[in-house]
Amino acid sequence: MNNDKRKIDQETLKNLKFATWHNIKYLLNATKVLLDFNIEQNKEVLSEHPWVAGGLYTYAIEEYGKLLILNSYQSIEGKILLDYSIFTNHDEKFSKAIENLPSECVSISKGLFNSKIFDPKIFSTKGTVATFNARKGIFYTDLDKENKLKMTPHVDALTLKKAVIKFSEIVSNIKLE
Repeated sequence: MNNDKRKIDQETLKNLKFATWHNIKYLLNATKVLLDFNIEQNKEVLSEHPWVAGGLYTYAIEEYGKLLILNSYQSIEGKILLDYSIFTNHDEKFSKAIENLPSECVSISKGLFNSKIFDPKIFSTKGTVATFNARKGIFYTDLDKENKLKMTPHVDALTLKKAVIKFSEIVSNIKLE
């Protein structure tokens, strides 16, 4: 892991937190607009494929993880020793967000099949969690180890809509210092 430590003052930390919080709100609003437009215009398509809205949502989740990490910093003699590697460590930001959000905020789809009835080795019984890998799968085409096209992660419009609403409530109640 990169060990890039930077000394910043309290005002810079405050500005970082504020900008990150705004990014989360902007990403959530963009997700809502895209999701609502597509639900209205393309009901039959979106119910199966709201990928781009789901991809944008993953950015909001990651930024929330960054905000939680920024909130953990304490000032020592008016300065903060910021571990800048948090800005490039996607997994750390996602982990922080996912461990601090209710499950309905991080799920962008439910399993397509009930695991009590269908074999999870054959059928998709797990939902998609808003992670860095989900984002990559949404926005980028790729091959698996056997050179077969990787499937785009499933994003369910109604599950995503519920997640956006709940997460928006949480973000609206954040008190920045």
